[in-house]
Amino acid sequence: MKPFFSLDLTKLNWANGSSPYNETRYSQEFRLSNTVDQLKYQLGVYYLDSKVYQGGGKGLDQATPFASFSTGSLQFDLAHLNAIFQPSYTETKATAAFGQVGYDFTDRLNLTVGLRYGQDKISGTAGVFLRTVTGVVIPSAPNTFRSAKFDAVTGNANLSYHIAPDVIAYASYARGNSPGGLNTGAAALLNYGPQNVDAYEVGLKSRLLDNRLQLNMALFDNEYSGLQLAQNVIINGAITSVVFKRCTSQGARVRPGRTGGHFTELACRGAVHLR
Repeated sequence: MKPFFSLDLTKLNWANGSSPYNETRYSQEFRLSNTVDQLKYQLGVYYLDSKVYQGGGKGLDQATPFASFSTGSLQFDLAHLNAIFQPSYTETKATAAFGQVGYDFTDRLNLTVGLRYGQDKISGTAGVFLRTVTGVVIPSAPNTFRSAKFDAVTGNANLSYHIAPDVIAYASYARGNSPGGLNTGAAALLNYGPQNVDAYEVGLKSRLLDNRLQLNMALFDNEYSGLQLAQNVIINGAITSVVFKRCTSQGARVRPGRTGGHFTELACRGAVHLR
């Protein structure tokens, strides 16, 4: 895939961008589930092998520039550059094991808990090269190998109670994780860490009037730590998209992100007669 976009945001096409992208991916998941009396359980394993080539992949390919410049652009007229190259190659190997157990204490009361352990190993190369109008290639940030490993334990717990056959009240907690990763381009040496979220929710789900009326309500609160934020910056003369991790740094604690609120859904199907 080779998307094309304008960098000068005009129809003059003084500065254009292109981000050639190719990915090969293999993933497999196995699950085992069963029910024994009031107990339901599920066990599973997961594997992912992904290889991503961008802008030439492992080495410089002058046929796939990240950005190209012509007369009228500042890069061409002032810096005498006609192209920037940002080749990168990233390989990800991810494994996980998970399990979930649900138990019916009564016909109305159920508790379900789950746990997951995952590991992501990421490695690859990235760099930045500038080409002058005379054809000379300058390594602004030579191809650099980098690697990282991220481990995470996540899980969930849900307690539900049938107030009536078609009315369920519930309370739940879940911990989610987005693994860290490797920046590319001139920011290749700036790895970023994982992002976590603790999600709390209480609510009510119901189907009334012979399934003609559906009413769902919920209160929720999500607390984030290690928030991952992407921003375009200029490093060594090249525009680079960098993911930063918002976290504790040099003894100064940064407040984690947080979202919360309420949700109400009312849906009708067919004719509903109220008296």
